[in-house]
Amino acid sequence: NAQPGYVFSVWTGNDLSRNSLVNGTSDSNNSIIVTSDISLTATFEEMDYTVAVLSTEGGEVSGSGTYTISAPPTLQALPFAGWEFSHWEANETHLTQLASDTSAYSLINLAGAPSVMEFTANFKKITHTIELHAIGEGTINGSRDLSMELPNGTEISLVATPADGWRFERWYDIEPESPYSPVLTVTADENLDFSALFIPKTYNLNLVAGPNGSVSEGGTYDFGSEISISANPNHGFKFIGWDGGGSSINNSNDKNATITIPDHNLTITAQFAPTTVDVNVQIIGSGNVSGGGDFTFGETAILEANPGIGHVLEKWEWTDLEGNAIYSSLNPLQFDMDRNFSITAHFIPIPERHIDFELLSSPTNAGIVFDDPSLRFWDVNTELWERTLLAEANPGYSFLGWTATSGVVFNPSRLSTVTVCSPSSNAIIAANFSANSYTLQTTHITSNGTIDGNGDNFSYKEEVTLKAVPSNNKEFSHWKVLDNNSYSVKLGESSISGGSSRLFINEKESPSLTLLRGYTYEFDVLLEEDNSFFFSTSKYNDDT
Repeated sequence: NAQPGYVFSVWTGNDLSRNSLVNGTSDSNNSIIVTSDISLTATFEEMDYTVAVLSTEGGEVSGSGTYTISAPPTLQALPFAGWEFSHWEANETHLTQLASDTSAYSLINLAGAPSVMEFTANFKKITHTIELHAIGEGTINGSRDLSMELPNGTEISLVATPADGWRFERWYDIEPESPYSPVLTVTADENLDFSALFIPKTYNLNLVAGPNGSVSEGGTYDFGSEISISANPNHGFKFIGWDGGGSSINNSNDKNATITIPDHNLTITAQFAPTTVDVNVQIIGSGNVSGGGDFTFGETAILEANPGIGHVLEKWEWTDLEGNAIYSSLNPLQFDMDRNFSITAHFIPIPERHIDFELLSSPTNAGIVFDDPSLRFWDVNTELWERTLLAEANPGYSFLGWTATSGVVFNPSRLSTVTVCSPSSNAIIAANFSANSYTLQTTHITSNGTIDGNGDNFSYKEEVTLKAVPSNNKEFSHWKVLDNNSYSVKLGESSISGGSSRLFINEKESPSLTLLRGYTYEFDVLLEEDNSFFFSTSKYNDDT
């Protein structure tokens, strides 16, 4: 019997021995006829094995040919670029002859192998993992995160799409030619792990204050930011709502609200309305008063005192914000409703030697006029009451002087806010006031820009808008309130008392001035030596 890898060849020996073989020398299974001594040798030779090696797509192979057991074949699979060896394929018997069916370099064991064998090398494309991530709000090919395993050399197009209110910024952890383009084509020739960065867009938030209030500043903010806003009504007004916020505002009726920045510029207006104030009238003595009740802030209230039979109005009485008593003799009494008022009308029996005359404010509601009953003195010579009259300008007005019907003499002067006179029956006395006008002065370096809105003749409580317009290549920085003011003081002719002199400050006749602590005031006094200019701490303009 031949060993594995060998086959019987022939019997050898001398002629007598060979001739003893019944089936001849070529039959390995033979019989002999023994007639004498026989010496036979069985000779063997290596058998031939035919191996065919085939290849699928993706590589080439070696190892095909004819082999013997002493020189066994080796199969080799060589993948092309981008490919890798997968496994050998053959019938089950053939595969058992391989050292490894998954090794690209494998030895065939010919022992016990069939003489003809065929093997096929299988290749597969190399694959690469592509990992993608969205940072911020957006998607890549419709997904926040992508994980793909792609054959080597595969091209894939990627599109970064931002969510509403966001924008694509760039690709990170990869170096394409255009990292800021949202469209990217990559080739799977290696494992990749990179990201698309999305950032919020910025939008303008413009806060506008309607009349009679102010608002916090707007600005430029990222989409989705939560911004606190506030509205502050002026004195006497109330906040009634925000207009224009839509769904971006958490509560349009709250003056302290929160805005979530939408994906567009936003303008929101704070609206204000007057508050309701009232006049509470109390009566002392016999009489009644009409005109009290509720008012809209800023309205003019008109109270008219109606004395009972045998009575007259002595005075009106109320207090200012600091608790000081205020008195007036005007009837009807007019005043601006800038707060709640509690006013008392004092009625007294008609006094002995009562003289009825008319006391006025010109214009109406420009000031307080009071005939102080505690300072009246009966002049037996003139048979008239000597009266002390007080005129006090309301805010926004200045006192000019007294005028009266013929025969009324004022002491010390008709230009003094406190004066003494003795009006006769049916006389008419008026305290005259003028509305103040105001100047808004600004300074700036003219080469840096211009300012609109400044000027003269602004009225009391008038709202003025200043606009700074920078020149080219300049930008506005800030406003600063100047802490020094200058005035010119000189004499001029009184508009009330012809021929009488009156102080004019900045060309305005006897204006009321408000001086603030911490500010510097300079007065350029252009008066003769016998004229005086002084400050008084007394509302009666006396020398104190």
